[in-house]
Amino acid sequence: MRNVLITQLAGLILFSSTLWAEMQVNTRTPYSQTYPNIAIDVEGNYVVVWRSYRQDGSSGSIHFQRFDAAGLPVGQETQVNTETAGDQTEPDVAANPDGGFVVVWHGPGPNGLDVFARLFDTNGEALAEEFRVNTTTTGTQRYPRVAMLGNGSFVVVWQNETPGVNAYNRAGAFQVFDAQGLCIGQETQFSESLDCRHPDVAANGMGGFVIVWMQDKGGNSIQTRLYDDAGLALTEPCKVNDVYFTSVTRPRVAMNRTGTFVVAWDGHREYASLDDIHARVFDPNANAIGEQFLVNTTSGGKQECPHISISATGSFVILWDTDYKGHGKDILGQMFDSNGVPAGPEFCPHVCLAEDQKYPAVAMSDSGSFFAVWQSYKQDGSGYGIFGMLGPSSCQADFTGDALVNFRDFALMTNLFCNGDHAPVYDINADGRIDFSDVEMLCAHWLGR
Repeated sequence: MRNVLITQLAGLILFSSTLWAEMQVNTRTPYSQTYPNIAIDVEGNYVVVWRSYRQDGSSGSIHFQRFDAAGLPVGQETQVNTETAGDQTEPDVAANPDGGFVVVWHGPGPNGLDVFARLFDTNGEALAEEFRVNTTTTGTQRYPRVAMLGNGSFVVVWQNETPGVNAYNRAGAFQVFDAQGLCIGQETQFSESLDCRHPDVAANGMGGFVIVWMQDKGGNSIQTRLYDDAGLALTEPCKVNDVYFTSVTRPRVAMNRTGTFVVAWDGHREYASLDDIHARVFDPNANAIGEQFLVNTTSGGKQECPHISISATGSFVILWDTDYKGHGKDILGQMFDSNGVPAGPEFCPHVCLAEDQKYPAVAMSDSGSFFAVWQSYKQDGSGYGIFGMLGPSSCQADFTGDALVNFRDFALMTNLFCNGDHAPVYDINADGRIDFSDVEMLCAHWLGR
């Protein structure tokens, strides 16, 4: 019996190393594919968007590829934008529970850059033509982010930039839309100050949403504010960070259906070249749960560009890029439980270690598994390409306590598993029993690194 179990466990290693393998997202490879983002529906299906250089003859166009819950492609790579003049870039995507989704980006408009959106159904078919999101057309509208509110309605946030006394006035605005893309209410500025940069938005799926942004005049800070489904403010802007930082950052936020949300950003007290990744957890009323905390274990070089996603139970994962090796960039990640406690060691999601891997994005399912994507240089033979990996569920698989998940943990679990020791600590997927699925997840956590 023991030999049979060992054979089955060895098979799980082979299965896991295949299941969690790195995969290429884009089909078209000439030139560069960059700036990926990702969304997930309630069934665990994913859609990845990115910007592709010269694919439609222009400087940039927006494309998507859908994947099922197993990480297998669904349908074909598809272009989003119909306007092909100039550079369409900075895409973001949000998914409905039923699998429909909306893509947003910024591109050339009548008076400069504007924000655009397009709706798609569950089969990836466009429901209508692209449309302009912003009502204000003076200045530059850029860096859009989108979140689903419920029943197909959604909210888009962006940065409006106009000439001002100090070079530029930067305001943050949002607009709520119904499921057909019709405006609900008016375009709204979410802060009275003119120093708002790089806003992000997340929603609880039942109408409420939270906006975060960087405020960079009079001392850098990360701000957040809660809204209801009609776009009415529920709180005043409040400061997220406890510690001052000097660099410009793009804060990110993730919110689950209970309204719990987590904010992540990069920064350092003195030097942008020494940025670390920081995060803070908030309850549904925007009350901080504890202080801000350091995300990264790696301390060398610059840690930046965090991206975050949260599960229904409150566990979350943060990815970022780093130049800690001193040559090129890599992606690192850290999983956390609902209390913000690390669940396992810091990990690297990609297998390719040559050249640059950067600008990660991640979407986490209700079970805690996730799909991570990033752009990788020359891996597809031409410029940057989009690559990804389906990651294991949030777990603590470091049984030996050495801050690594490796063969020692596998050997310990194998020995105790074969001897019938079913201590709760080995119930990695928290389903109330200890079986081969737990061993499979340990292998995935180990080999998926």
